[in-house]
Amino acid sequence: MTWRTAAVGAATTQHADVFEEAVQLKTLQMVLTILQSPLVPEDEEGIAQLLHVCFRLLANARCADSVHTTAAATLRQVRVCVNCVCVWSAIRPLRLASFSGALEG
Repeated sequence: MTWRTAAVGAATTQHADVFEEAVQLKTLQMVLTILQSPLVPEDEEGIAQLLHVCFRLLANARCADSVHTTAAATLRQVRVCVNCVCVWSAIRPLRLASFSGALEG
């Protein structure tokens, strides 16, 4: 993992641990921006850290409903991006029923 990826991952994890709704929503916004940008982390660990933040906020019962909704929407958007890349690369798109069900519930 590069120093830049490690720094971004650590920062997003710290911000996700702050139980202020505005901070959590901005963290999710930052995660999606990074994952959709040309500056996407170069390694799987960096991407996994960013997705982990989304899943933690989605699963945390102490988070506001708006945070849960935004985390689910962020993960759906990431899935759409991954499927587009798969189609463009002629790789079979993701078809994860359990993943989709978890995000819609």
